[in-house]
Amino acid sequence: MSIEPLYSLAVACELIPVSGPTLSRILYRFPQKFPARYNLDSHAGPGGPERMLLESECLAIRDMVIRTDRHAKPEDVGILRISKRYGLLRTPHKPRSEVDKFLLGEESA
Repeated sequence: MSIEPLYSLAVACELIPVSGPTLSRILYRFPQKFPARYNLDSHAGPGGPERMLLESECLAIRDMVIRTDRHAKPEDVGILRISKRYGLLRTPHKPRSEVDKFLLGEESA
């Protein structure tokens, strides 16, 4: 039995890599796939409990936002497209990857 590592949002932003506001929008948009977990330790800082992400969640978010082909259009890669003006946008395609199926709650074959 092993324990999956937890990362704070600041560390997750560096690992994924995305900005803090983009990560917040992703977490807000998919609350069922990325449930809130908080570090209730008293040393979490003056802001109170700190939100944490599992390593597998960081990898899932990374797969959502990173292109593997530099010439691929966002519509061909994943279900998210990031716009500076409008934030996260859905792309109109059928789920193709395991991450898409995970995010949409479909069973993997």
